[in-house]
Amino acid sequence: MSLKGIVTILEVMLTGVILILAFLHFFPQYSVKTEWDSVLLSVKVRDTLNTIDRLNKTYEFATNNVSFDNFMNNIFYPEMTEGVLIWWKEVDGPEEINLTDYRVPYFTEGHKESMVDVVNISNTYYNYTFTLGLGYPY
Repeated sequence: MSLKGIVTILEVMLTGVILILAFLHFFPQYSVKTEWDSVLLSVKVRDTLNTIDRLNKTYEFATNNVSFDNFMNNIFYPEMTEGVLIWWKEVDGPEEINLTDYRVPYFTEGHKESMVDVVNISNTYYNYTFTLGLGYPY
């Protein structure tokens, strides 16, 4: 019985294992995960909320979903942002100013920021909270 063929096969297998281990040692597979996506999303939310406040459109966007959606569509259309973002708003305020509801969409990662605003309606001051959220749909 000849073991010559088996020894050759074992030598080839051992050489292959040594080569694979050498490649893994000299060329390691590093993967670095950063938090840039969530930080960028947080900055976008904060900047958009500041823009709405500086335009004095907070109360209009709190009470009118159409103007809010038009504003957000003009800022976050996919060709400009190189991706798809979804948005929502949450408004908490007194019942006297009759703020509209807005449905929170499904998202995989999202961020929201809030601000408190004061509105003068017929010489009565009302405060409400306007929360803006942005997220990635997938």
